[in-house]
Amino acid sequence: MGGENKIKTNETMKIVIIEDEIPNSEELQFLLKELNSGYDVSTVLRTVAEVKQYFSSGGWADLVFSDIRLTDGIVFDAFNEDSLALRIVFLTAYDSYIMQALECNCVQYLLKPIELDTLRKVMEKVAATEPQRLIDIKQSFNKVTEYRKKLMLPVSTGLKFVSVDDIVIIRLDDGKVKVYCNNGDEIVVESTIDNFEKSINSVLFFRANRQTIINTDYLDSVEINFMRKYYAKMNGYTNISIPISKEKMIELRRLLSGV
Repeated sequence: MGGENKIKTNETMKIVIIEDEIPNSEELQFLLKELNSGYDVSTVLRTVAEVKQYFSSGGWADLVFSDIRLTDGIVFDAFNEDSLALRIVFLTAYDSYIMQALECNCVQYLLKPIELDTLRKVMEKVAATEPQRLIDIKQSFNKVTEYRKKLMLPVSTGLKFVSVDDIVIIRLDDGKVKVYCNNGDEIVVESTIDNFEKSINSVLFFRANRQTIINTDYLDSVEINFMRKYYAKMNGYTNISIPISKEKMIELRRLLSGV
């Protein structure tokens, strides 16, 4: 395998694999070793009972790759309060467990089979924050950061000043960036979504998708349609359905729960 696929980390990462099918676990071990020969992927747990025993007896991992349906039950039953501090990547053939996965603070929800390139992107994301546990990440989210309280919006007639707290949605709509405010104003702005993201509070505002940033203080609900796709509804603008991917739902859940 070419060197461009290798992931470099400063320390050996302890990875626990939870998978009841031997070919699947062996394939994942092989792919992880392809990315970094220093990964410790020797621990494989095959039943809910084994998972409970491992973590209740003090077992730990820097990262967990877990199937959901095992031979003796559903893996969520095995995670106790201590193991909720783990970083967990769920790897499954089913997309119907996403909400339960969110309760376990998973960092990624992937459908089988996993490709090497997808796995590489997951591990790069994990490596960027290693080796913190989620409890440490929670503390970093809670740090006070200075952000602008008012934004100076470039509009066609000059500049408009808007309180950050009054912004509900920032959205690319028909090729133009619009700022939707809590008083009903819809301001067409001569800027980009990326520029907004750099200047607003990342704890309060959330990039729901490429076209949309939302103020989580105004989040009314998240709905799931018959195709199991997620849509956010905002107070004052419930007529607008904002698509959110499964991966973004995981990020949103972690942001709102403070972990």
